[in-house]
Amino acid sequence: MRGESGKLVADFYFCNEILRTMNLQSILNPIVEALQWTFKYILEPMSHWFNWVCIAGGFVGVYIWLRMQKRFSEKAQREGTTI
Repeated sequence: MRGESGKLVADFYFCNEILRTMNLQSILNPIVEALQWTFKYILEPMSHWFNWVCIAGGFVGVYIWLRMQKRFSEKAQREGTTI
């Protein structure tokens, strides 16, 4: 603590006043509001088409994977390396 200027003492009382009036709700409410806004305006509107894009991507991935497996099996049978 500084004696003459009182600056440090004033800063301590200012911080003490803020901490006394602040509680967990004042921290959590803005986080909750941001998450609710994100779900309402970003995630819900894109959910329908995003689901269809993921399903289509899954089918494309399975098609590519099965095509590659077919090529690997044909190559293994040609070379006689099948188990």
